[in-house]
Amino acid sequence: MTTVAKLFETMDYGPAPESDAPALEWIKQHGGQFGHFIGGRWTPPAEGGGKYFDTINPATTAVLAQVAQGGKADVDAAVAAARAAAPGWAALTPHARSRSSRGTSTTTPAGPSCGTLSSRTASPSASWARSSPGTSRC
Repeated sequence: MTTVAKLFETMDYGPAPESDAPALEWIKQHGGQFGHFIGGRWTPPAEGGGKYFDTINPATTAVLAQVAQGGKADVDAAVAAARAAAPGWAALTPHARSRSSRGTSTTTPAGPSCGTLSSRTASPSASWARSSPGTSRC
């Protein structure tokens, strides 16, 4: 069995207990191309002729999916949606906000896969990525 001390000596990767299979299946089920998640729904890019770019698994260099390239109109739409949602969000207690953020990471169709997917594209630990509010809505 590998110990933490041994990992520090060798700097080898430790075992990853989470499979990326559910995340990859979710990507496949959704066509492998994603717009922006604005105002509670997926939207295509508003500018740039609908441009998308590849997101790469840094461990394998395999393409995971294509994601929308945002522009000024996309940012403006996201800011407007955030401003519209802010009063309701601000009215929630910190506990309710925490439950809402963490709840989406385990109850949405991609739920648990989102953290795994985030860890494949940005290399944080899967458990951190899964619990991070910024990655809870893949």
